[in-house]
Amino acid sequence: MLVKDFQDKLQTSSCPLGTQDLTIIDSFCRKYISCCNEWQADPISGPIEDIVNFLAQLYMEGYQNKSLNAYRSAVSSMHRRAIYWLAPTGV
Repeated sequence: MLVKDFQDKLQTSSCPLGTQDLTIIDSFCRKYISCCNEWQADPISGPIEDIVNFLAQLYMEGYQNKSLNAYRSAVSSMHRRAIYWLAPTGV
């Protein structure tokens, strides 16, 4: 349900996304939500530490920086607190 809400939000945003883009974001968000379900954590407004732990888990599984950044972007766009804390700094 949360992924569907997120998809609906993206479709009404000012930045047009294609179906392929939504599918990719959807899969990233589903993976994060799945981890949150395992941890009994709130994927939308839980602590930032959950996101950091999720990204660390992906890193330990061998994900590269480009993939980690894509997951971070997808998660931060749906997570209330992460929008401010995990936004790219341009560095």
